[in-house]
Amino acid sequence: MSRSIYDTTIPTLIVSRHDLGGKYPVIGSGCEGGVYNYNGKYALKTFELFRSMEYFYGDRVDLKFRKVEEMTKLKDPSIRFPVGILGYRDEFMEGCYSDLIEYEAGLKDFDDLTLPSNKVRQIDYLIKGDRTVKRAHDVGLIIGDIKEDNMMIDKEGNTILVDVDNCAYGDYPFDLFPDRAECYEQMHGKKGNYKDNDIMLYTLMVLRILFNQPEFKFGKRKSEIDILINHLPINKEIKEYIELLLSDAQNKPYVGPLLQKIREYNK
Repeated sequence: MSRSIYDTTIPTLIVSRHDLGGKYPVIGSGCEGGVYNYNGKYALKTFELFRSMEYFYGDRVDLKFRKVEEMTKLKDPSIRFPVGILGYRDEFMEGCYSDLIEYEAGLKDFDDLTLPSNKVRQIDYLIKGDRTVKRAHDVGLIIGDIKEDNMMIDKEGNTILVDVDNCAYGDYPFDLFPDRAECYEQMHGKKGNYKDNDIMLYTLMVLRILFNQPEFKFGKRKSEIDILINHLPINKEIKEYIELLLSDAQNKPYVGPLLQKIREYNK
């Protein structure tokens, strides 16, 4: 490379962007990028060109590299950390980068839980997912972008958190600040801590999956969410627990106890 932007201590793979989807087949896609199989052992995670060129520039790229370098040292069976940097040899892409991750076949995202399914199966996976959120917090991650396609289910039925390179970690901020990271502030009109924000986001995802609720429209106030809760087929105890998780309280409990209450109610 003619520029030093890929000066990093972690593994760096340089490819041609023209090979994505051809030489390297697509194995996953989202609204902001895709995942490609490199060699059966590693996969290439990409994102939109304009984001990489406009946002990741200068000091921000260096900050990102330092964060990914720190993340490659982290190990947790429920979290898929990046293992390196993906760079491009194409002249117009030089200086842009994506992430190198371990390849894993057979992953399904939590959207699979919204298909016709019994409540027991849904709740079991959601309880596992709640534990994964807590594990992420325990290693120092703030997720900020909790949604169905960032929570996966592997072939053994374990829940896996992916796309973590964008997470805030230690003194390193979110890369592309997600709307979801401001859910608490938008709902309550004041700032809260980001762990509480993650718990609120996971609660809203639980409501979408278990009760077929629409995607939360960021900017809604708490009063609008209250209307939604009042129409759910739940008892008073469950309703009050949901209200707690979505309230402006600090240091909220995790969502597991709520899911246990819903499981008992549906027996």
